[in-house]
Amino acid sequence: MKVNFNRSLINFDDTPMKQNKVVEIGNTGKFDVMELNEELMLNSIIVNALSARYKEDANLKQRVALDRFELALRIKKAKGEIEITAEDAVLIKDVALKGCTILAHGRICELIEDVK
Repeated sequence: MKVNFNRSLINFDDTPMKQNKVVEIGNTGKFDVMELNEELMLNSIIVNALSARYKEDANLKQRVALDRFELALRIKKAKGEIEITAEDAVLIKDVALKGCTILAHGRICELIEDVK
């Protein structure tokens, strides 16, 4: 199946989610949130989820780790649609469930499952 992961994460109110950055105010030890006014992209979320280590990854086989790495690279480098297998789709949805918010997981599942 072909999927374009270069899409914005859409909030529950159907607006694109913006990225925020936590910044220290001077050298005070106090922090504030600065809106970057950049849309949060699904491909970045998926790459981070694929790259993360989870509790159940304690005995992760090298081949499985390399498969996740290679899929993350393909998604990160893609400028448009990429071909993914059914196994890739299951893996992406599984790591999104473990490593993402419910909103991001839901939007990722919508994107993958809507592909014909």
